[in-house]
Amino acid sequence: QGRFPPGIYHDPVSYPNLPRFDREGFYRDTFAFSDETKKYALSPIKSVLTALGCAYRCTYCYIGSLIENQAASYADTGVRPPSIIQDRPLDIVLAEGLDILELDEVYRVKTTAVFDQADISLNNLSWWEQLRPRWVEQVGIPFYIQARPAMLAGNSGRERIASIAKDRLVAGISMAIESGDPAVRRLLLKRLETNEIVLDALKNVKSFRIPVRTQAITGLPVVRPRRPVDREIGLVEADGREHYYADPLQETLLCLDLVASSGHFATEDYYWNALYSPFPGTPLGDYSLRAGLHDGGTDGKEKAYMLTSEVGLTCFEPDVVRRQVTFHRTANFFAHLLNGREMMERYLYRAVTFSLEDFSRFVADHHQDFVWKAGYNKFGLIASPSRGLLADFLAYAYPDPADEEFRVLNHRLMPYFEILLDGLLLAAKIAVRYFEQRVAGKDFDLDQLSRVERDHYYDNNYCMTYVPDRFAEFLLPLVHENRQGVR
Repeated sequence: QGRFPPGIYHDPVSYPNLPRFDREGFYRDTFAFSDETKKYALSPIKSVLTALGCAYRCTYCYIGSLIENQAASYADTGVRPPSIIQDRPLDIVLAEGLDILELDEVYRVKTTAVFDQADISLNNLSWWEQLRPRWVEQVGIPFYIQARPAMLAGNSGRERIASIAKDRLVAGISMAIESGDPAVRRLLLKRLETNEIVLDALKNVKSFRIPVRTQAITGLPVVRPRRPVDREIGLVEADGREHYYADPLQETLLCLDLVASSGHFATEDYYWNALYSPFPGTPLGDYSLRAGLHDGGTDGKEKAYMLTSEVGLTCFEPDVVRRQVTFHRTANFFAHLLNGREMMERYLYRAVTFSLEDFSRFVADHHQDFVWKAGYNKFGLIASPSRGLLADFLAYAYPDPADEEFRVLNHRLMPYFEILLDGLLLAAKIAVRYFEQRVAGKDFDLDQLSRVERDHYYDNNYCMTYVPDRFAEFLLPLVHENRQGVR
């Protein structure tokens, strides 16, 4: 009615009272719609919402606008606005969990993990403590949750983690760090955790041996603006000190170094990173456009909300873009080296091209300099395969002379398989994808390696580790502790 200009506004409706999700109707409709949409019912990972809202104002997200608009909508009304974070009723969440179990029977699928789509889980520990006994007894599917470092650090963080670790209520935690430079987090992203808080949170999570997925953003707008912009967002302190980067890759490397050198990042953990896309309407997206760092190409509906394999900003030189994409594809491997930053810099700045062939040769030529923690790991199916066993599998998987070149490439990757989780199984999944690509007339390059590796870690995160049926005869006798699954 003209009270507010166009924009994103907070709906004052009590959104924790969202009705129980009609999962049965949704599955029925998606099954009828197409083969592609059947995945929602057949996926072993399901989603629920335990709470809605977020109290943080990260500039790459829309929530900050909601907070501001909520305050504006209640200004001068004499009415106290509702909390921006509200838990959904326990009975509703529990009922949705029971719906998942019931529909698993209908669609003959076994859900192995429930992803909590709340922006931040664990905001209300009392709520989770009330949910735990009922959920564990009646549903029994572990959650995968998202939490801020500040919620996991310190004694209060340990208490939160201890509570959710009981009875295996939570199988894994996703923790967003975004940048390893505190100035970038504070000034550009409006995230106020210090590096000490991040490291303490990581230490706390790993003290309970819960798999963690750290999150970082690659290719942030950390270079000097090309056009004058206001200083509400940027890399300039109130006293005029600047934190811009001449080489944006150096900022990207800081988060990798923070995680890799900590000594807390374990074999089962995954270093997730997204190439920054300046979403229109977010403070950081608008800043990037005003500063002349991107051309508005992400404003189209086709790209607006997609995390793609492309660098979102248009201000970087081609060599920088190639290195950013390569970092994106290989960061998880280097994060498992205590000297991951040094090795990643050596790889990015010495290589001329960044194909899978190049990566395999780098691994083979420099593995003597890799520093990593070896030891028993309770996760995965096949414990620490020897190089001899890996070589035997490669000979088994690639008997055709036409595949000899790819077998040799995998042989060069043996240190890669030794360092990452369940390396023999990862090698098998790579072989499966390689043959799928070959049948489709497509190449298997570094982008494919990255996708297989990511899915491999997700399989473990969501309790759905499996042995590919193509190689079951070779692999199943090697599975330890009776952990078996074939697909």
